[in-house]
Amino acid sequence: MKDITYNDTRHKATRVFLDTNILLDYLSFRSEEALAVEYLVDMCIRGTIECCIAAHSLTDLFYIIRKDYTESDRNQIILTMCDVCHVQEISRDTIKQAIAAGYSRDLENALQMQCAVDSHADFLLTRDRNGFGKSPVKVLLPHELIHELKL
Repeated sequence: MKDITYNDTRHKATRVFLDTNILLDYLSFRSEEALAVEYLVDMCIRGTIECCIAAHSLTDLFYIIRKDYTESDRNQIILTMCDVCHVQEISRDTIKQAIAAGYSRDLENALQMQCAVDSHADFLLTRDRNGFGKSPVKVLLPHELIHELKL
C-alpha cells in the first residue's frame, strides 16, 4: 500500500478491489448503494482509498454501458479508470490459479477474487456478496466499507 498524507498524519491507504458491479453502480447511479459507491469512488479519486480493478472489468464495462455513453465517452471513462485505479492484469496463470483455488463456480467471480488477491487488496467491494462466499479477501457492501473504515 502507498503512504498518503492527510490531516498532517501519515496513514497507509486502504486498498479496495472494486467488482464490476460497483463500477456500473457508479456510472449509472443504479442501486440503493449508489450514494455509498459515489462517496467511495470519490475517496479513491482523492487518494484516501487506493482502488484496484481487474483488467477484464474494463472491457466488460465498455460493452455494458454502450447504450448510455458514446464511444468517445466510454473511451474517456476507461482511460480515467486506468489513471485512478490500479489495473490488475489477467494472465494464463491468473486464470489457472482462480480455477484451482475453487473460489467460485462462476469463472468471472473467481477471476475477480484472484485479481483481488494478486493486487493485495484489503477488501473486495461488491453488491454480490453471495458470489464471493469463498473469498480470501474480506468482502463488503459499499455501506459496510464506509462503516469499517469510519469514513
